[in-house]
Amino acid sequence: MAGRPPRRFSQTAVLAAREVVVRPIPRGWGGVEPAASYLPAGTEARMGGDFYDVLTSPHGARIVLGPGGVRHLPEGQNPPLGLAELTGSGPARISRVPLAPGETVLLVTDGVTEARDRQGEFFPLTAWARDLVASDAGRRTTAPGALLDRLVGDLADHTAGHLTDDATLLAVRRTA
Repeated sequence: MAGRPPRRFSQTAVLAAREVVVRPIPRGWGGVEPAASYLPAGTEARMGGDFYDVLTSPHGARIVLGPGGVRHLPEGQNPPLGLAELTGSGPARISRVPLAPGETVLLVTDGVTEARDRQGEFFPLTAWARDLVASDAGRRTTAPGALLDRLVGDLADHTAGHLTDDATLLAVRRTA
């Protein structure tokens, strides 16, 4: 990939609508530094379900990147956000996972984990994260915004700029 700029996904009216409808995550909120990104599957895409379910969906991945390496967070056991009453499952269960200062939680929907290249191979998110953390660049790119910029660029390279499913990415780093 050296010597050429990374591919990018096309900008669409969906991205513009998202910027108008959804407020950005406040900086410095709760002792964390957040960043989020939404990638629609195509130029005709609407704001799909992946936009709303990055936190609660069982599809996708939840990993922590930091000086100690990469680890997976436990799978969620709750229905989609706001639907607990409809499912009769009772109140949401909260899982607490300790994070060290400087660790970054990366949540992505299946639009990332199931993104395929031209040979049909899935995007190797865990291997990508391990390689990033192990590299010199990884020590500088675990800041949420830089992490998502790098992931979006590498995902675009992997898929030749064509997603088949919407992708939502959320990165949050503990600062305190």
